[in-house]
Amino acid sequence: RICPGAGVSMGDQQLELSKTITVFLPLLILTQVFSAFLEHRYPWILNYVPEVGLVILIGILAGGILTLSKAAVNVEDFSPTVFFLGLLPPIIFHSGFHLKRHLFFSNLSSILTFACLGTLLSATIISLG
Repeated sequence: RICPGAGVSMGDQQLELSKTITVFLPLLILTQVFSAFLEHRYPWILNYVPEVGLVILIGILAGGILTLSKAAVNVEDFSPTVFFLGLLPPIIFHSGFHLKRHLFFSNLSSILTFACLGTLLSATIISLG
């Protein structure tokens, strides 16, 4: 079966998705474990670098290692489907799981204001353009 408009068979698409997830999911898990280790072993580091910054630095390091090792993952083959179905859900789950409730509820009015205005602005721009 051919995927509409893609020119690539559904089997090839699924194979690429599974290859990409096979490489990136262990990297995501390793990044989280290493970040937790650094937070536990060196808690003072979070005074200078937030957890997200630490994860980004570890990701840059892992990307450099993959580039130098000439791994079989081709960045040009990285599709939005892989990102939205394979990588984004664990990131959202992690963010929601580690959310501090008191900070969320103390900023709820600002969050809702930006969400509503952003949605309205986005809908307006898309409908006009």
